[in-house]
Amino acid sequence: MVQIGYSPQSTKIKIKMKSNLKSLLVLIGIFVLPALIGCQSQSEQTAAEPTAETETEPEQQQTTGPKTDTVVIYQMQFQPANLTVNKGDTVIWINKDLVAHNVTEDPEGSVKSDTLNTGDSFKLAPDHSFNYICSIHPTMKAQLTVNE
Repeated sequence: MVQIGYSPQSTKIKIKMKSNLKSLLVLIGIFVLPALIGCQSQSEQTAAEPTAETETEPEQQQTTGPKTDTVVIYQMQFQPANLTVNKGDTVIWINKDLVAHNVTEDPEGSVKSDTLNTGDSFKLAPDHSFNYICSIHPTMKAQLTVNE
């Protein structure tokens, strides 16, 4: 025969289980919720994606004199991959990717930037046309054409 009744030990076990459950909920709140809140869907990431057009819009409105064009390094690509400028213009490469890159004339020539960490930029007033790569990630290729 089984008797069901009150015992001080069963109360202690219930209290300890409630305490452990509260601790677990606190840990979930500290570690899991911020990770979920920080996640973005692919469409949200794409919408926030920087582009060369958004970077160069004010400069492209100039009608006379040298202008400044911007190449954004993002998602392992130079954007735009093909850029045409006039002699005397300035080109700025800005690394907005998560990893370091550089700008290196290909085949190797006179143009070579230092390593560009996230947020770094490289400025050049090119005097000749050239193909270039990121020598850290050689599959990243682009072309700069300079009109005389």
